[in-house]
Order: sequence, then structure tokens, then C-alpha cells
Amino acid sequence: MSDISELLKGVYDLHVHTAPSAHARYLDDVELLLLMDQAGMGGATIKSHYECTASRAMIANKYFHTKAKLYGCLSLNQTVGGWNPSAVDFALQMGTKNIFAPTNHAKSFMERSKSDEARYKIRCREPLTLLDENGAIRPEVFEILDLVRLYDAILQTGHLSETEGALLAKEALSRHIRTVITHPDSPSTRYPMELQLELAKAGAMIDISYRSVQMNRIGIEELVSHVHALSPERCIVTTDLGQKSVGFSPVEGYGKMIELLLQNGINEKEIRIMTAENPGQLLGVS
Repeated sequence: MSDISELLKGVYDLHVHTAPSAHARYLDDVELLLLMDQAGMGGATIKSHYECTASRAMIANKYFHTKAKLYGCLSLNQTVGGWNPSAVDFALQMGTKNIFAPTNHAKSFMERSKSDEARYKIRCREPLTLLDENGAIRPEVFEILDLVRLYDAILQTGHLSETEGALLAKEALSRHIRTVITHPDSPSTRYPMELQLELAKAGAMIDISYRSVQMNRIGIEELVSHVHALSPERCIVTTDLGQKSVGFSPVEGYGKMIELLLQNGINEKEIRIMTAENPGQLLGVS
């Protein structure tokens, strides 16, 4: 029988929500860092929909001498100017590891989301799209991709629609940028399996999200079938947790996800690939 506590050692979670936040969160940055360190985890990306978290990660890492580390991110919503190369340049110079395409301010997400809190928590003057009025990728997007490549950071597709997310991913991959397809099994960002396979074959990592299972957006059996089809080498496990309403920490959620994967046919070696090796390589730490 597998020891979940042993399997948590050295893993990374590239999608965790912490306080301070405009949304109610289960724990703050430091509480997450200490819990991860106690569990022997490698670290996590602290995600905000509305601000760059690189400074928060930097301060926590400096004053709490843990083996686990926090990594910053920037989500390209209206609070940072949307598709704003200046905001991306600053974030990357501050050590940000993950750049997310628009999330809660993505036009497709705002149209598809059934959560009034998610849609209207922060005022959005103009919902964001990848394409301009002529159906072409906005020129500032190419500038952002060049910056992500320059700093060898990770691009995540955020809450763009599957059509726009795939277009962005293909452009990023053509520039040899580390690219993650963000929770492709969520209703607001659902990628058909054929498209997931196409993007994985092109070099993208596919996000296998515990939140999607926890919210019954996809069954664990179907998710495991996706892992087998894609191969663990093209997948990363994330939790997308931190919501106060969930009632337990992202660290506990990560353990629950590992347990579910084990119970449904994923072996320990495959879990190690998706939880430690792949995300570690994306972060440039393994």
C-alpha cells in the first residue's frame, strides 16, 4: 500500500490560490509555505487573478528558511492592463515564473461562467480576447511571448476559450516556450480530447487539476483515461485549491489527488513524473 506522505515529498503545485486576495481564501502565503515544507513538498506557484505575486513569494522565501519555495505568477486581467507587455516585463524581472493568459476577465470565461462572484468580483471594463476585431492575434501578444521566451518562464493558457487557448499555445510552442494548458476539463475552458492530444504532441503540458474532480467537472475515471491517452510525460498535477469554501488546504488536496490517481490505475512512477519531474522541469529546478 502506497504511503501518500512519501509521495508528497518533492512535488510542486503550479496552481494555488492564497491570501491576501479579493476572494475568500483558506490560507495565506506563509501558511501555505510552512504546510508544504512540513509535508516535504518542493513548492508552489501562488496565483492571484488580479496582481503579480512575485514580491509576495520573494518575501516569504527570504524570511522563512524552508526547503519548500513559493513562485510568483501574473494573470493578465484588467487590473494589470490585460495583454500588457510592460506588466509582463516587470513581473518577469521580479522573478515571476508563470504568466497566465487572462483568467476571470477573459471574455469566454465571463460568458460561460455561472459564478457571479467569479464574473463580477473585480470590475472589468472590457472583457479580454486573444483576437482583435479582424480575427488576428493582437500584436501585443507576440511581444508578451517574446518576453516569456527571453526570461525562460512558463506560459499558461488561463481561462481563454479552447479555440483561443490552442492558438496561443501553438504560437508559444513555436517559440519553444514552456506551455501549460490550464485545467482543460473545466466547463469554461473545455478542450476536446483530440485537441489536448494535438497540443501535447506539439510539446504542451496538460494540467490535470484536482479542482476539476473535486467540483465534479470531470470524473476521476475519465481523467485517468486522459492521462493514459496523453501519457504522464505530457501531464502535470495541480490542485487549483485555496478557496475557503473547500474547507481543507491545497497540501491536503494534493494528497487526496495522489490517492485518487493511485486508486484508479496510475502507478507511483507515473505519479512522480506528473507531480515532481514535469513541474520541476517547467520551473527550471530539476
